[in-house]
Amino acid sequence: MKTLTKYYEDLVLNPEPNCFCMLKPGFAEYKDEFEKLLNLQGWKIIAQCIKKFTRDEIEDFYIMHKDKPFYHKLCDYMITDDCVCYTCYKNCQDPFKDMDSFKKKIRDEWGEDEMRNGMHSSDSDDNVKREIELAFNCVNERLVLSKNKRSITSEEFYSALKSYTGEYKLGNINGTFDL
Repeated sequence: MKTLTKYYEDLVLNPEPNCFCMLKPGFAEYKDEFEKLLNLQGWKIIAQCIKKFTRDEIEDFYIMHKDKPFYHKLCDYMITDDCVCYTCYKNCQDPFKDMDSFKKKIRDEWGEDEMRNGMHSSDSDDNVKREIELAFNCVNERLVLSKNKRSITSEEFYSALKSYTGEYKLGNINGTFDL
């Protein structure tokens, strides 16, 4: 049985991400402002990385759109520059609805067109796990854990991420594990 202290530590201090979002290519210059706005909306950034997707990675990332007419143009655009990827947590009833509302504001303010719209966010629990794994499965990137602003290699992070996706028990991904 969990003690109240353990419950608080697990849920409040060390939450698992319930959202993935990213700034799309060409929008990395908004990174600092984006993070401030996320925090103002009650989102806790658990981890982040700057990622340049390969064609194969981005085609897998957007596989659900494969049969849509915009799929190839979207993939072409998404590999043009770096994306800033985030795992986030917000204590709310419907994190997808909350993030979608935030995304609409960002797209209205910063978006250039329907494709170059500023940001992407997950729309389901399954996609959170899938998109985190795809975005953070990188070898040469550096990651920053928001709790202590400590930089680690993505390989170290990915090992910890495996615990979130259920493949290994190596701690959690919010910066509280020992490296």
